[in-house]
Amino acid sequence: MIQLRRFGAPMGVLVLALVVLVVRLYEVQVTEHEIWAREALGLVRSSRILPARRGRILDRNERVIVEDRQDYVLEFVWRDFRREHPLGAIAQARSQLLGRPVSLAEADANFMSWALELVALTPADIAGFAKGGGLPLTSGTIPALGQDEDEREELARMNWRRTRAGDAGFYLQSLLGQTRRESYLLRKKDRETWDRVEFLTRTARVRPALSALAPSEARMEFLEEWVVEIAAARERLIDLSVVLASSKSMERSECYGELLERLESIRREVENAVADDLFANATGFSAARLGTGYLDQLDLEWLGRALVWDESRLGEWTAERGARVDQENGEEAAGFRLLAGLVYSRLQVAREKNPGRGVADRVLDELLRPFVPGVMESALDWRTVNSVVPLDALVAAMKESEDRPLGEWAPFPFQLPLAREFQVAEDFTAVENWGEQHERLSRVLGLDDGPRSPGRTGALIALGGRRREEWSPGELEPIEFLLNRLDQGIQQRVGKILASAKVQGDSSGSTLALAPKRVAEALEPRDHLLKDQSLRPRRLLKRPPYSLVEAVTRFSQQHAGFVVSVRHERHWREFDSGLVRALGQDLDLEPAPIFQRLIGSLRSPSMVRVLRERDDLARARELQAALKRNQEDLTELVNLFGANLHAAQKIGGSGIEGYFDLELRGSHGYSESIGLTERNAGPTAHWSQNPIDGEDLILTLDVDLQRVAQDVLERPLQLSDPKADPDWWQDPVGALVLTRVDGQVLAAASVPSRPQAEIGFAGQGRRSDDQRLLHRVQRTMRMPTFQPPGSTIKPLVALWAMEYGWLDEAGTRRLLDPSESLVTCLRESRSQASGYGKVRCSSTYGHSFTLHNQAPGSGRIPDLCLTDALPHSCNAFFSWLGQHLSSQDHRDLADRFGLGRPTGVRAFEGLGGEAPLPRVGLVEDRRPRGFLDPMNLQSPAFRQYAGNGLVCIQATPLQMARAYAGIATGNLPTMAFVSQARGVRMLRPPTPLGFKAKNLAVVRDLMEQVVSRGSASGKGLSSESLGFRVACKTGSADIGKGPVPDGSGGWKEGMRKHTWVAGWFPVEQPEYVFVLLVHDTSATSSHGAVQLASQFLKRPEVRALIGR
Repeated sequence: MIQLRRFGAPMGVLVLALVVLVVRLYEVQVTEHEIWAREALGLVRSSRILPARRGRILDRNERVIVEDRQDYVLEFVWRDFRREHPLGAIAQARSQLLGRPVSLAEADANFMSWALELVALTPADIAGFAKGGGLPLTSGTIPALGQDEDEREELARMNWRRTRAGDAGFYLQSLLGQTRRESYLLRKKDRETWDRVEFLTRTARVRPALSALAPSEARMEFLEEWVVEIAAARERLIDLSVVLASSKSMERSECYGELLERLESIRREVENAVADDLFANATGFSAARLGTGYLDQLDLEWLGRALVWDESRLGEWTAERGARVDQENGEEAAGFRLLAGLVYSRLQVAREKNPGRGVADRVLDELLRPFVPGVMESALDWRTVNSVVPLDALVAAMKESEDRPLGEWAPFPFQLPLAREFQVAEDFTAVENWGEQHERLSRVLGLDDGPRSPGRTGALIALGGRRREEWSPGELEPIEFLLNRLDQGIQQRVGKILASAKVQGDSSGSTLALAPKRVAEALEPRDHLLKDQSLRPRRLLKRPPYSLVEAVTRFSQQHAGFVVSVRHERHWREFDSGLVRALGQDLDLEPAPIFQRLIGSLRSPSMVRVLRERDDLARARELQAALKRNQEDLTELVNLFGANLHAAQKIGGSGIEGYFDLELRGSHGYSESIGLTERNAGPTAHWSQNPIDGEDLILTLDVDLQRVAQDVLERPLQLSDPKADPDWWQDPVGALVLTRVDGQVLAAASVPSRPQAEIGFAGQGRRSDDQRLLHRVQRTMRMPTFQPPGSTIKPLVALWAMEYGWLDEAGTRRLLDPSESLVTCLRESRSQASGYGKVRCSSTYGHSFTLHNQAPGSGRIPDLCLTDALPHSCNAFFSWLGQHLSSQDHRDLADRFGLGRPTGVRAFEGLGGEAPLPRVGLVEDRRPRGFLDPMNLQSPAFRQYAGNGLVCIQATPLQMARAYAGIATGNLPTMAFVSQARGVRMLRPPTPLGFKAKNLAVVRDLMEQVVSRGSASGKGLSSESLGFRVACKTGSADIGKGPVPDGSGGWKEGMRKHTWVAGWFPVEQPEYVFVLLVHDTSATSSHGAVQLASQFLKRPEVRALIGR
């Protein structure tokens, strides 16, 4: 009995423990089996995506222009730098001790003195600091906290002294380079004795190489070695800064200062991210939801103390986070533009996921989604929205008890009962009372639009119904406006909440405290958040020199914080010469990738694409974690990862890269190491599907010809022609296209191609356009400004008129009215300008006089015919001809030759099977507003202009090249930049123009006469100059009045113009078409564009085409 009493209680406890253990084992093995099985699965099953290589882009001769290559990237990891580099350790240790951020620049300025000061401290000093005591430093004393021990202990707790002391001690050990073994030996020492020994001496006495020396000798020798070591680490950082410098001309000290600024900005970025997370944990919403004025009303000292920030640093963070909206004037900032893009993207996805919901309801749903807590991924009905971020969350964060109300706020317009009863028609623009519905909808949105003035309400509905992934600047202004309006309403209500809290609480304080429990819970993951953010690499340099890569990888301990990673990056293999002209100076710049604007670049996926793929990726993760899977599941998993984009993947964003992205991108593979259970079911331990690399693209473009075309435009040879425009030749702006007659584009050059034009340009006050922005435009396909083709339209008009009876075979006029007087461009008197109707002749006395030597009043004036009018580009003749062509004639003519229509370079356009694909890139201007407008063409004057390629018609160089290929061959080609994709030739057959062979022969012959006796005569295009025969047409299109040379070195009021020359060669068997555009000049085509074309055609690379 005595033994039972003695052992009964322990045995009872043991039996109870066994029962608890059995119950727990049952829970783990049965009740929670699936949970723990999945956890175990994660330990033994690993997977990774195998990225596909993007396809190469090659020129017509299969020279690689762009390809994917493994690239080195130099990255910076703040956690490694602060823990292992002397400069980072000094800055962090000082920050912890002083309780404020110590910048890297400040630490570097006091590098050695602060280092010696820190290592002279003892563990006892740090322990006293942790308890609230002071700290004697040679650079300044840190005072003790409080007046007595209890107050000191409380203040030490509030100021995180214990945590800061522990961190400071760690950084001191790191600064001295203590190994784990040395730290272990020091922990085993007698604390009472060794804690009063300075950190420097402690480390020296346990260093194995110094253990045989006396303490004083060991300290001295270690100090000498250590000083040399940390000084060398600083020198290596300075050497690294020279490599990373943004400019080669910078001094060594400037390079170092720049690097320290970059590293400090990364440090601030890390700390800001942690502060964002801590604030969101405490309040339930992002700090960016409150304006600066309201953030300043909250007591955030707890946040500053947790991150060792002083008041100034905390103020910087609140200012940055609250700067989203200027509370005084309501100006919108970038935050609303980004949020508007997200709202628009969600509208696109919502239409696909819920097509039965009306467009107005979808717009309201997505406009409110950013302000509704917990519904970013779930379904939302705007009529059920009761809680708005951050109002309820702010109240909850400030309440210490449930019975402490903080006032009420007025409902929003969409929360009113009448608004929620409003039933919006699925397509209310189609119902009879659409005006009434429109007005009620605007009230729900809080707008003032009426039934007859749709305003922003109508624009919102239009955006909600649009089917397009991308948007242009300014298009989302209605969404930005509504988001801003909603946010302003929220900010007003936040102000009332804070005012109510001050009235109910202690109004003596200037700030309002959050609930202590919320703050304590928010601070629990502080260390984890700091570690997570600090470990994230930040890119410093793309493609560092190999010497730097070798140094960082081989001697990683000497470059703490710097790491080299390997990534697939896009590499350009072909470059231009780098020789350009700006402000009249020939500059030798860094060579730029050839075809850069045309081939385009990569970018991150659109928001619409990311949102659209989110469900697929969630399904893929579900399959990854599934306990049991069959072959169908694995196939689905591979297909999901292969078809969707992986993290950080780039896609084609512009140009050929964007338009042919589906062909170039490829399909990712997937690799998985399977778990033990699955391994027992089959012989393989790994399961993988190799990636399918993207297809190569073979272009029609020729690298050598492109380089020549670009060089001729960038640095044209100066002309001795006194009528040439000096401004243009100092800062060229224009485009040059060379194609085959079957539509293959060989060269497509555009200038300016470099941003150096942004510094200014010759004749800046005289040119009509802002030349500084033109380097951003690929002018061969675009019309960034008004761009009429001028007289290059005349061969098209002549051919049309001959084909449909307006001209006879001899090219003379057929009069519609027998009583109509014969038309001539002869100048009858000094007060009368030569010309016809609204269009003046380019000849002072008129071509009738110039060509026939016929003086006024000397008898009948010969009637001009096409034989003279086309070679000499007589405006009067084509004004008459254009006037008598009907409005429909002009429109049909343009359509027949492809003007106002796509050229075909967007190869999949119009193909039924490819139309739904989201093809972007290769932006082509086709039919600008007002193009041959039927209302305008009812006027005879406008038809006169159209006959001369002026005022009411525009074209791109590529469109004109296509039209001239049609004249040269009788067939209108489909233009192409890509000859082969997916292993299939992309060239399409031409379309017969349907003109009689004899009419084509007449126009072709007259265009050759343009060179022999017409407007291009004697300008370097003759067969004697080139070695082959050329047929062409010049063109000068007036664009507006402006300064022109006065012939004596000054300037006078005149007409600015675009000038053109277009043609083909060789004449006897047309193979190649060229078009050259000189943008905004004072000289006619004969005094600029023609000579420039001659410079291009004389280049050996172009002449070599004739011999192929």
